[in-house]
Amino acid sequence: MRFSRGAAEPGGVRRMGLIDSHAHLSFPELAGQIGEVLNRASEAGVEEVITVGVDLADARRSVQLAERHPGRIHVAAGFHPHEAEKVTAGDFAAMLELWDHPGIVAFGEIGLDYHYDLANRDVQRSVFVRQLESAASRGKPLVIHAREALDDTIRVLHDHGYTNRPVVFHCFTGKAEEADRIAAHGWRISFTGVVTFRKSQGLQEIAGTTPRRS
Repeated sequence: MRFSRGAAEPGGVRRMGLIDSHAHLSFPELAGQIGEVLNRASEAGVEEVITVGVDLADARRSVQLAERHPGRIHVAAGFHPHEAEKVTAGDFAAMLELWDHPGIVAFGEIGLDYHYDLANRDVQRSVFVRQLESAASRGKPLVIHAREALDDTIRVLHDHGYTNRPVVFHCFTGKAEEADRIAAHGWRISFTGVVTFRKSQGLQEIAGTTPRRS
């Protein structure tokens, strides 16, 4: 998903810059070329990037990037469901402290993944709930990862008071009825490059109707 923000140019003309709402600039492959990545993004009209930290170490690296590139890089941070079994009490306490950093604009990506099952499902749900409970009073948007786990994800979000709060389901690849269920709770969906695949006609149709769902 991309957001636009107006920027003033000489003469008072407004130029619409884009915000990439989900990147992973902290990945090791990009460590030595962040400046170049940002320059290429700017040339393509993307003025700001939200980089997503999926565990404590990754979140810290992401915050460091935001501190080095203020106004260009922002952070979403949380424990990805793949990492759920690795989370210790100390990790959780440290993540909650990090969540109060001004560079963090959203929490995530958090949620449930029943496709790969890289972590026990009960543990995934427990870590997800703990993060929701801690995020509730902080008032920032949630970035949700839900793969083959939509029913449980919706139920947990609803049970913890997140209906009609700022929530985006990242990398949506489901069906129209699933998009409708998400929209019915006041939440949004986002699309990645998957929507460009030739076999993604159904997803393309959903993307075409998404503005009416928002």
